[in-house]
Amino acid sequence: MKATCFILILITYTCSSNSVLGQLQDFNSQRTKTDQKLMLSLGSWASMNMLGSGIGWARSNSEENKYFHQMNVMWNLVNLGLAIPGYIKAKQDNSVKSVYHLLEAQRKTETIFLVNAGIDLAYIGSGLLLRSRAPNVEKSSQFMGYGNSMIHDFNQGTVGWTDWNILLNEYGGPNHVQNFCFAPIHGDTQTDEL
Repeated sequence: MKATCFILILITYTCSSNSVLGQLQDFNSQRTKTDQKLMLSLGSWASMNMLGSGIGWARSNSEENKYFHQMNVMWNLVNLGLAIPGYIKAKQDNSVKSVYHLLEAQRKTETIFLVNAGIDLAYIGSGLLLRSRAPNVEKSSQFMGYGNSMIHDFNQGTVGWTDWNILLNEYGGPNHVQNFCFAPIHGDTQTDEL
């Protein structure tokens, strides 16, 4: 009788732990695929902006526009510099070793998003500062061009960035791929609470 109970407990534990491990592996697989897609998107976006602004920089007649495109090229070099190692890291073997390792990887991703939010705020603040100082400095076209570029770059990504990184509903959406998402703020659509 004791042996039968022990075997049943052992079978139940083995099945349930395999099920949990399978769910963790599925979650981790989806997480790394999402990271890869995000880094490819960032790299593609940066490349296209560098190409377009490189042409704009070379062909512009206005000093302010030249500085606008120059800042776009420089900032998108930064984006490309983040996208390439980010993609390489996402492609590495990310098999689930334990729940702790999975949670630690997720925490690192969330920390990166929060640091990125702070950098974005500093970036837009710098753009506003440059624009406000432009009329009072000798290089006003440079200040205005850089400031406009920084504000324009930020405004272009704000809507999508807010929707996908800061505020999600209680199910991790809006979500078109049916995966798990995390954001610092979750809204409850039933009670309209954050």
